[in-house]
Amino acid sequence: MNSYGFLIKKSGDTLLTQIKVYKGTNVPEIDQDQKLLLAYPEDLQEYADVDRIALKEVDRFYFGFPGRFNVVKKHDTTFVPLEVIEEKTFHLYVRTQKETQPGSFTSIPFGNGMSYTMAYDIEVKTLYLSKENSEMVHIIGDKKEKRKQLASILKNDLDPKKLKKLKTSNYDIIKLVKKLNSI
Repeated sequence: MNSYGFLIKKSGDTLLTQIKVYKGTNVPEIDQDQKLLLAYPEDLQEYADVDRIALKEVDRFYFGFPGRFNVVKKHDTTFVPLEVIEEKTFHLYVRTQKETQPGSFTSIPFGNGMSYTMAYDIEVKTLYLSKENSEMVHIIGDKKEKRKQLASILKNDLDPKKLKKLKTSNYDIIKLVKKLNSI
């Protein structure tokens, strides 16, 4: 059952399904219409009436190997699937997306004059942070931009001098938020 997964709709209904993931990653497939793609293994074919579901209808879902729980939150005008890191005073989430990277051998020449570029998919993780009853902020960009985004949420909870010296790696941000949540 764990390899199949499930999702819980905002209505409270639960669907037994397999969440499709991009090949070579553990990133759920979402189409251009913001719909999560679903699959049904042979044992669950009787439930196969729905092959995709709008993210705005999904509350949370469990998928992948190893198993992951995701919640669906609204950010700006879109809904995004997020793994929960911490949900206390500060809510911290991570979003995993697929990106295609060029391989170490970017061009392989062949005798017929043609060459091929090798590429592979990787998982890219970005953080989302919010405080109780406030808007969620996507922590992305260079160090300066990340500090500015963090300052917009942490300005009342962290000394201004510390805000200017914040380390902006995902690891350091997670460590900081967990420390703030434990106070």
